[in-house]
Amino acid sequence: MSLPELNILFSAAGRRVSLLRHFRHTLDALGVRGEILAADAGKSAPAARVADRAIQVPRVSAPDYIDRMLAVCAEHRVGMLFPLIDTDLLLLAQNRERFAAVGTRVVVSSEASVALSFDKRLTEAFFRAHGIDTPAVLDEQALETLTDFPVLIKPWDGSCGVGVTRIRNAEELHFFRRYIPHAMVQELVNGEEFTCDVLAGLDGRVRCVVPRKRLEIRGRGQQGADGERSGDHGGGAAGRGVSAGRGGLHYGAMLPSGRWSFALYRDQSALWRGFSAGTARGRRFPALVDPGASGLARGVGDGRLAGRPCHAALRRRDPRRGERDSMSLALVLDLDDTLYPERAYNFSGFRAVGRHLAAQRGISGFADCCVALFESGARGDIFDQALARLGVTADVAELLTVYREHAPEITLFEDARTLFERVRGKLPLALLTDGYAAVQRRKVAALGIADHFAARVFSDDEGREAWKPSPLPYLRVMKLLAQKAEEFIYVGDNPAKDFVTARKLGWQTVWVCRPGAVHQVEAVAPGFEADIVIKSLTGLPWHRYGL
Repeated sequence: MSLPELNILFSAAGRRVSLLRHFRHTLDALGVRGEILAADAGKSAPAARVADRAIQVPRVSAPDYIDRMLAVCAEHRVGMLFPLIDTDLLLLAQNRERFAAVGTRVVVSSEASVALSFDKRLTEAFFRAHGIDTPAVLDEQALETLTDFPVLIKPWDGSCGVGVTRIRNAEELHFFRRYIPHAMVQELVNGEEFTCDVLAGLDGRVRCVVPRKRLEIRGRGQQGADGERSGDHGGGAAGRGVSAGRGGLHYGAMLPSGRWSFALYRDQSALWRGFSAGTARGRRFPALVDPGASGLARGVGDGRLAGRPCHAALRRRDPRRGERDSMSLALVLDLDDTLYPERAYNFSGFRAVGRHLAAQRGISGFADCCVALFESGARGDIFDQALARLGVTADVAELLTVYREHAPEITLFEDARTLFERVRGKLPLALLTDGYAAVQRRKVAALGIADHFAARVFSDDEGREAWKPSPLPYLRVMKLLAQKAEEFIYVGDNPAKDFVTARKLGWQTVWVCRPGAVHQVEAVAPGFEADIVIKSLTGLPWHRYGL
């Protein structure tokens, strides 16, 4: 008998190459006709290369995202839609009925369950209401008199371990509470961490559970003090289901359908403590399938082949390797005086203002005067000084607007060109830069480098308080690339702000100390140093990065 056709769509497919291959192999093994479709906002998502069909869609934050996804599902007769990132879950849960109307089953838990999974404060309340031991959340009163360190701080609505930071003293607590958005502080738990990956059917029944001792976590915001996995953690993403006690593990009520992951700690007294239960996204599926659980086949069976036995001959791998993508490092680059000479932008702006004054007021020599002042070390009030030297007056605010809004005449350092050629397709790149966002975006456009980056973070998008050394832009990069802290390499030019927070978060840091840079530093304050100092980007230790 011919089995029904099943087209499966993955949203935000990104780099989930092995996941899509698993689904393709499973459909083939079951003899099910159908396509694997990869939807992503980017034009070069690696997973799109292994899908049967790649579809570019707007970002999740776009107002027409759901309408576009509905159109894709209707056009390609999608039977199942799997969301692969946090930001998709609630939006798709809220629109589940609309997708059902075009024949698409969205594999996501209920809106209430998803909403619960996004608030770690509710994790503690849920666990405690069900008698599950869990790390305590410290309130304001407890924090005012806190002397027992270390503790753990994290965003209550975070994910992928981004912003999870071990706090060793009151000074660090004050610093990170100020900068980590939606911060909550928890008791630190020491012990062995275990994760139970659970695949529940659409009827809520558990189909398979794969427990494993966790050695590392993709996207962890902070490792142990010595840089190794230290085995301490607080409460994770909230959810429903697993409870833990001295008598062993058992499933509680209200386990939703779909993919869920439950994390537990066994402390030194052998007491199990639950700290996380949340929606498991795409990277969990291979862990459920590879040990031989056949969970993926059962999940597909739930969608269109209910009641039929499903046993897929799936590709196996060594489970000790974990689900790792080929690109395990991420190179994060500053912009000014890292990729191009910042003084070139200054001089370009002086020329633009000079042309403006010549055209509007007949004033000549302004740009040359500004350059001379800049070379003499003047900063901050150059326009005022230049006007005074020329014996003329003008609206300085107007001149600043011309300066900031001009089209920059700038070019890349030659070693920056070489870097882009060397890492193309080998390492994901991110841009992290300070300064007025519109100005920085014009620089990127003038240099023609936007397409080199998998993520571009302009700290000013979150306001002046988010400029470095605020952790906010660093945490944003980590969330966009979803990699572990120690996998990030940050290259910048200004020790006064570039490296202090990156190092606290566990990043590797490189100071490119170029002769003639605008921000010259004679002595670097303790704690603000970089791990490596180079004179140009050609000095990067490529052998360490496998290049």
